[in-house]
Amino acid sequence: MDIDHLIYWFYINPNIEESRLAKVAFDKRDFRSLLKLLESTHQHHTNMVFHHYFAQVVIAIISFFIFTSSSSIFAKSFILAINLHLLVDEIKDFRSDPTHLQEWLFARESKQLSISSLKYYLYIFSFLVLIFALLLIIQ
Repeated sequence: MDIDHLIYWFYINPNIEESRLAKVAFDKRDFRSLLKLLESTHQHHTNMVFHHYFAQVVIAIISFFIFTSSSSIFAKSFILAINLHLLVDEIKDFRSDPTHLQEWLFARESKQLSISSLKYYLYIFSFLVLIFALLLIIQ
């Protein structure tokens, strides 16, 4: 899911200094430096492709389709990992800075959920991830 940070650097904001550093590290195949750059700058990234509520809803719908119609354990595990990764990012941000979570989750929206409502949003997606995990286990 963190591939959208690469999209942020290379396509959304290619002219900022951290994007230039990311491009140099990527071209050199220095993935360790790229991860360190991501670690130090990810709080500044709010206009993301996949770290957005709409993408999360789409992923949840695709997940439901995969879990109900596919027999592939790999596909189910992969989509569960995507859901879980996004949820963990959201929970970590909610605990440390709910305003930042609100900024990146609803980056391109004029209306946003209030910070007090974000916990219910997280409850709903936590419940969905739990259902997906149970569906994987009972397969």
